[in-house]
Amino acid sequence: MNKLSKVVAVSFLLVLVLSALLVIPTQAKPTSLTPIDLNSLKASKSADNIYIIEIGQNKITVEIMSNDHYILSYVNDDGTTTELEIVTVTSEVFNSSVNVGSTKTRGLFEKTVFVNGEESCKLPVNQITELAQSSELSAQPDQLLLSGNYNYWWDNVYFVDGQYIEYPHPDRDYYGISPYANYGRFGNQLLHFQWDQDTSEILFAGGWTVLGAAIGAIIGTLYCPGLGTGVLAVLGAVIGAIIGIVAAPLLLDEWDCLWFWINHSFLTWLNDNAWLLIVFLAMYGPAVVTSIIMSQFLFDGYLRYSETTIHDSKGIGNPSPPPPPPPHYYVSSIVSYDTWEYGSVSNPNGLTGSSNDGSYARIYGGNPGDGGVIAGWMNEVATGDIELYGYSASGYYTHLYVYVSYYNNYDWTLTKVQTVYPGSAHWIDCGSYSGDFRYIAIAAIDDNGMSANIYIDSVKVEA
Repeated sequence: MNKLSKVVAVSFLLVLVLSALLVIPTQAKPTSLTPIDLNSLKASKSADNIYIIEIGQNKITVEIMSNDHYILSYVNDDGTTTELEIVTVTSEVFNSSVNVGSTKTRGLFEKTVFVNGEESCKLPVNQITELAQSSELSAQPDQLLLSGNYNYWWDNVYFVDGQYIEYPHPDRDYYGISPYANYGRFGNQLLHFQWDQDTSEILFAGGWTVLGAAIGAIIGTLYCPGLGTGVLAVLGAVIGAIIGIVAAPLLLDEWDCLWFWINHSFLTWLNDNAWLLIVFLAMYGPAVVTSIIMSQFLFDGYLRYSETTIHDSKGIGNPSPPPPPPPHYYVSSIVSYDTWEYGSVSNPNGLTGSSNDGSYARIYGGNPGDGGVIAGWMNEVATGDIELYGYSASGYYTHLYVYVSYYNNYDWTLTKVQTVYPGSAHWIDCGSYSGDFRYIAIAAIDDNGMSANIYIDSVKVEA
């Protein structure tokens, strides 16, 4: 077995070992971040291609050789320096599941990550690139056509977006976020993090490689303090390699700050297994640990920066307002009402309005053949599911008919006939109509040996 095969085999074995030892991470909300923790991060540039990330006692140097070649170095507890040379190689692979004649189609790519000359893992280029492209498109919702800004809740965090916002992020005014300080907030599933202006400018200049190292330093030090500098560097290499597949531009927001998002469950996994990762780093080297962390992140990770979602195995999606409610149609005016035999109609205008107001229309028929009908005009051309809010009076089993019409003539269509039993007010399902209609007629009659006595507050039609 050659050297590269041994690395892959050992990595696979250790992933299985970790799986056996781990409890699946929960979505429990992590502890809150303190200003002292956040502002301990420092980023600086010491040369054209060399950047230094410092946080607490940890220091990682990033030397960028090219887009696919960089070196992370860190100082060990004994004062010695360790280097991780990361080289990524992109290659085209056959799509074995699709054949055109006798030739297998091409066009799938994978990126192989080498750590200090040893093959560590392979990344699915197409899958990650396609997600990133779709996330950039979906980050521009229809509301951007409106003037000004607007807000919505996403991941239980209050977001701002709109005409004057570079890309969606937590609302500074709502949370009192200063652009001159680092800021972190936990939502239901994600850590939402802003770097201050000065740090953001350094990361912006350094590109995705330095960004990966900085994200690794932040989440490792703040949330997983037991990882140690070595594993922090490996973590930075993992994130940098994934970001490097897309190499999407780092966009500063309207206050020249940079944001990123990463999921709780991956952080929990790191925190729970810090000691194992440190042991494996010492025993098997960084290539194996890189493979382990990468495998877990691809399985259970979410990463987004600026306006681009890089990886989303959780199905969390992109920041966006909730979908608008379905169209709501209602009776805006009463066209006519009528009675049969000795039936009666009281307060027909009680049907009108877009919501319940406690003003009920009443249709009554006390003897066979008695009853009434109310015809209403919809607020606009309607279609969809029809409901009435009302009740049948105590002791009455009301026979109810509902019809719809577009022209208010011979095109009336029955949507539902039913018996409404006595009880409290509730939404009464009156069927559905897939065509368009402008009018609705509600009738109640004693035609089955039971008197009718129904009260209706409003009509609701939803597509």
